[in-house]
Amino acid sequence: MSKNTRIALIVAVAVLILAGLFVVGLILSPREAPPPSPLTAPSVEANGLPVFVIQPDESEARFAIDEVLRTGAFTVVGTTDQVAGEIAADYEQPQLTQLGVIRINVRTLRTDNNLRNFALWSQILNSDQPEFEFAEFAPQEVIGLPTEVTVGEAFEFSINGDLTVRGVTQPVEFEVSVTPEAANRLSGSARAVVRYEDFGIRIPDVPQVVSADENVRLELDFVATR
Repeated sequence: MSKNTRIALIVAVAVLILAGLFVVGLILSPREAPPPSPLTAPSVEANGLPVFVIQPDESEARFAIDEVLRTGAFTVVGTTDQVAGEIAADYEQPQLTQLGVIRINVRTLRTDNNLRNFALWSQILNSDQPEFEFAEFAPQEVIGLPTEVTVGEAFEFSINGDLTVRGVTQPVEFEVSVTPEAANRLSGSARAVVRYEDFGIRIPDVPQVVSADENVRLELDFVATR
């Protein structure tokens, strides 16, 4: 084999290796989700009551799911501040409270791992597709509202409603705690547990994960102002 032939062969092999590494990099490197769409929620039917609007910069929606990794137990947590919704409430007549649709941009959920984020929006929630970008909770019934409230004191109740994720709607009950902080400001939290398979969601098999709990904890901490 001539010297020129050997050089040409070495160059060809190097090019093939670099091309292969480039392709593998495209496949394995985490990519960003498409840009999120503007976030709005339908207006609540206030019926003359004061309207409080959820403030995204002071609110957070989360999911949490327990997994068993090869290295031990781990809880995956995904968070976003892209939450919208309205509450019609009068502190003097709390039982008249009306809750609007709560909308969350699940495309903006982020965990502690970029590869997991990629799987979340591209395979698990499919939120890269416009029709699955948002999850919504439509309240149907509020149970246990008090007859009176006091500024600075928390009160608890529950909400039955329809949760839509990835185009699938299921009934869900949230346990809620709300604190009227001032005449124009209230804060609160909502908690529920759902089975992700009920929404047609499948978690991909990966070597690092031994098992994942069938239940997902859904959590919302919010601030709403008039």
